[in-house]
Amino acid sequence: MKDKDILNIENEYIYLLNQILIQKKEEIKRVGLTFGNIEIKRTYSDDNSYTSEVVLDFYYEDNLFDVIEFFIYHHNELKATFEEVKFWSINVIDDIINSRKLL
Repeated sequence: MKDKDILNIENEYIYLLNQILIQKKEEIKRVGLTFGNIEIKRTYSDDNSYTSEVVLDFYYEDNLFDVIEFFIYHHNELKATFEEVKFWSINVIDDIINSRKLL
């Protein structure tokens, strides 16, 4: 796969996560949480295989509360479909919101 194709897929996943955050923003805010910028950590291993990981931090009163992390690519292999990431992200964000409600 070409670098351009990989970047396009990564950008689609970031866009998806941004859309979920927009939908969940009021719920997140209601429980006193905020979130940072979506980051992609990109690495090449010694065998020149590519890995990219999405990282999103959630904060409560400026302290790290929880983190979402998932691989987009791991050793040149796409690790999850768009639908899987959507389903998983919504559920994990809901879990983070609910865990804050319990405190």
